[in-house]
Amino acid sequence: MKNTSAHAKRLASLLKSLTPASSQGGDGPASSPLDPVTRIVMGFLEWNSTVKAAEAAHGRLMTMLVDNNDLRVSHPSQLISLIGPRYPRVEERCARLHDVLQKIFEREHLVSLASLDGKSKKDVRAYFDSLPGMVQYVSAQSLLLSFAGHAMPVDDTMLALLVDKGVVDAGMSVDEAGGVLEKNIKADEGVETHLALRAWADENFDATAKGGGKTSKKKTKTASLKTNKTSSKPKASSKPKAAVKPKPTSKASATAPAKGIARHR
Repeated sequence: MKNTSAHAKRLASLLKSLTPASSQGGDGPASSPLDPVTRIVMGFLEWNSTVKAAEAAHGRLMTMLVDNNDLRVSHPSQLISLIGPRYPRVEERCARLHDVLQKIFEREHLVSLASLDGKSKKDVRAYFDSLPGMVQYVSAQSLLLSFAGHAMPVDDTMLALLVDKGVVDAGMSVDEAGGVLEKNIKADEGVETHLALRAWADENFDATAKGGGKTSKKKTKTASLKTNKTSSKPKASSKPKAAVKPKPTSKASATAPAKGIARHR
């Protein structure tokens, strides 16, 4: 990452402009303590979506399912039908969540993360990152909120906003962007900062999700105009057509065209 001091200043300026999490009311990822597995479930529902949408989706799931183990044994297609087919990236989301819960069950012989209690933050993060289907946002958020580790969750929506503000460089991955935030944010400010960034990303979610559409449509329209302009040019004739002089006709032929002329019509 080039010019890290400038990027750090932009991050500090951004954080000063955001509403502190303590002033945002009760809603948010850490508004009520969750067990570590439920935190993973909520993290996957928030990933590339919003907290409000995640809470509504989780409510729909729990109206039909008993607990997280029931969630694990449900086929991803069932989860999609409960969450709703129009939920952002719903197929990938449900497949990843299913894989993570299944692997936890295989390791722990139940859907619980009690075995991680008392382990080092490094070991906890390694455990999360080794789960098939896991993403940086969920892994980092689970470590931060469930195990008091130092981690900064970043999803694609948040990454696009950070790039737009010049906090991280274009082309960075979410893992790299998370690392930049962790280096520039103190551990004891991690939760407060995450909640502020999460609220900021939620506020700008619709604009970020639709950001690429206008440009691509404009380019397509321009290309179409160029094509039409080129194709509308008349083609040059290779040989000029000879003028046909009408033959003199009699009064009888004036009412009925000659056979030779009719053939060329």
